[in-house]
Amino acid sequence: MSDIIEDFEKIFQQITTNKFLSMQSLGGEEPFFIYSFDPTKQNQIIKETNRLQKRVEKKGLKVLRINLYELSIDILQNRGMLDKILQKEQSLTKDKLLQSLVNMLDVETKLMPEIEKKVNEYKSDMLFLEGVGEVFPFIRSHTVINNLQKVVVDRPTLMFFPGVFDGHRLVLFGKIFDDNHYRAFNIINYSFEE
Repeated sequence: MSDIIEDFEKIFQQITTNKFLSMQSLGGEEPFFIYSFDPTKQNQIIKETNRLQKRVEKKGLKVLRINLYELSIDILQNRGMLDKILQKEQSLTKDKLLQSLVNMLDVETKLMPEIEKKVNEYKSDMLFLEGVGEVFPFIRSHTVINNLQKVVVDRPTLMFFPGVFDGHRLVLFGKIFDDNHYRAFNIINYSFEE
């Protein structure tokens, strides 16, 4: 993988262009972008994402950051289910625990309405989506991408993905293959020439 600081400099240059912000030159595709990174560099990615947000906001642009893990915890707490899950965790099999979380955090009926609510409440210029690795396996990144097109179409979205994205498939942690069809672009390889 290339140097993270260089990657984030390129991302900054990309996401502050008029073509990115106005979602031009996408060939009719949805404005979804992915930055894939070595999962062992997660702490550095968080640090650089914080710095990136500050730099973008200094240019007068607004960033909405949604961490899927934190949002999942909020959903469970708001439904009064977090303590129940934690109490039952030791007595449930892994499969039953996973199925319970999948049901309680269903992407289409639970997660997307919460993302849509945040998007509607905060009029940002772009969306950063994080916490993808932390919610696996009960929330899958390809399911999030496929459902985002229903709720976030008025601003570009950048997902920070711990693994490999070759433009066609996502490989979480560099080991777990997901579905092969993605309506997203690799932010590092994409050109927003002015």
